[in-house]
Amino acid sequence: MRGLQALQGREVVDGFAGALAEIQEIVDGVMGDFDFTAPERSVPELVRGYRLLNDVIGRAAPETAFHLHVKQRQFEDAIAAAAGVGVVAELESGTGGVVVVPGEEAAVAIRVESNFADRARISDLQVLLGKDEVLSTLHIDYERVVPDAGAQAAETAVAGKATRLEEVVDERFEAPIPPSAAPAGPYFTRSGLAANRYEVVDSTDLHLPWRRPQLRAVAGVEVLEERVPRTVAVTGSVARLPYGSLTRRVEVLPALSVSVTPRVRVVARENGREGEGGNRAGGGAAEIQVLVHLEANHPDLSAEAELELPAGWTAMPTSVRHHFRGRGEVAEALFTLQPPGAWRGDAVVDAVARATVNGAPREYRSGFQTIDHRDLPVARLTVPARTTIRPVDVASLDGLSVGYAMGVGDEVPAAIEALGASVRLLGEADLAHGDLEAFHAIVIGTRAYAVRRDLVENNHRLLDFARGGGNVVVLYQTQEFVPDEMAPYPASLPRGAEEVSEEDAPVTLLEPGHRMLTTPNHITEADFDGWLEQRGSKFFARWDEAYTALVETRDTGQEPQRGIWLTAEVGAGRYSYVALALHRQLPYGVPGAYRILSNVLARR
Repeated sequence: MRGLQALQGREVVDGFAGALAEIQEIVDGVMGDFDFTAPERSVPELVRGYRLLNDVIGRAAPETAFHLHVKQRQFEDAIAAAAGVGVVAELESGTGGVVVVPGEEAAVAIRVESNFADRARISDLQVLLGKDEVLSTLHIDYERVVPDAGAQAAETAVAGKATRLEEVVDERFEAPIPPSAAPAGPYFTRSGLAANRYEVVDSTDLHLPWRRPQLRAVAGVEVLEERVPRTVAVTGSVARLPYGSLTRRVEVLPALSVSVTPRVRVVARENGREGEGGNRAGGGAAEIQVLVHLEANHPDLSAEAELELPAGWTAMPTSVRHHFRGRGEVAEALFTLQPPGAWRGDAVVDAVARATVNGAPREYRSGFQTIDHRDLPVARLTVPARTTIRPVDVASLDGLSVGYAMGVGDEVPAAIEALGASVRLLGEADLAHGDLEAFHAIVIGTRAYAVRRDLVENNHRLLDFARGGGNVVVLYQTQEFVPDEMAPYPASLPRGAEEVSEEDAPVTLLEPGHRMLTTPNHITEADFDGWLEQRGSKFFARWDEAYTALVETRDTGQEPQRGIWLTAEVGAGRYSYVALALHRQLPYGVPGAYRILSNVLARR
């Protein structure tokens, strides 16, 4: 606490330093004298420090006040814990799951318990939304629950002490969610992947990893005549097998979420015309398919979805209708697009869904990328329901059959299919005893050796496949991949393997005449323009002379790196280690990445 004085600058309010020192002494005293068997004894001193802190905050400069508010919340937590105050706020099961929508009336049940009736009592309850917008307030008379004499006497005999009085408050709120309520999302954003920093759009939750819970309950706890607010998230229960159910924060989401797959659809063109092996209408441009995904967050909703197309484009069907009968219900529709014959350049296609919600017509044009881990709060990133269709001058892989051993998860298989090849994800049985000769090429996905024991156990079959005339392509791996043992020729991939993080780092072609740089696409330095996030990661540090290093790159101040893309002939086939960040470029339609992928996989 004493160090916060320096943040005040030159003009320090009289008594400010002394007040901070006194608060620090209180904290030190509480910590030194704390009794785990009687935490309530700390309450008077904690309340005294809390009062002093509130007075100091009113006299502090804004920057210092920000930090003092953090200390204020810590005092509130400590007082509630020492006084035995517990607050639980839950969305009633009839409301459904952990989602509410704008315009809905949410039923919230709040339960407050205090183990020390002589020290803490509950004076009021509130339900808040967003930036402390009050949805419901109740000033309450609490109910004191006293154990009967028999129970008290029995516990006294066993525990050797009198049973404390308990205060229990159970209340139910109808919390109307405003029609204008904003959906869940972070308080920071960036214009795109090329932006090297995030911009803060709302500083309310600055320095927190995410926004505070949208829907919150506040219990006003009176402790020694001081009101101490206790704020908790309103939660709900969701099924999560095999773990049973999980408690999640309640979120405000639009009545309907709309998303489109893929976000970028690359169409291979050879000599200015489509080279994709898809359907064609009347000999014109190839038909293109996109998938529209609709998910209802409203319990009863009828919606119609369609695509907004560039001039001259058509879609079949023109629109789709669906009636949703429950939250979480999903509907998907596959649209087939027909571009005009003279189509050039990127084409942007937006999906829009229309529905009537609470008597008002609404449009929905976005969905969410959901980040959901069992032990962490759910995070959602808003994603426009938009796909960009991009023609790329790249040789197609029509007729090529590729086996793909997925690692930690990437979108490379979809990119291979966009080039016209067929892709099969390889399971454990495929690697152990499947017919690998059915494939022209086998690709090992990013970090697959780190997560797939079956890949390690059957690695010898991949080497045999290459020696027999197959094409094995290993995307970037971590140290679980030991090339001295697992690759056809010796090489080193150390724990601290190099990477190049500057996405615009210079690239030099070391063997411009090599077939992998000339066939079927002529690769130049221009194919590394427009890359995102990085050039690559986890390069070979040394390698046998049987390998050919194809490119060189480096970050500013870094030694030149040549272990990023190597290839070698193995018997009648080929083996390549490609640590280029293709998995980052392909989902965003970077043309050069598709041209490199085509060359890596093409028949020789």
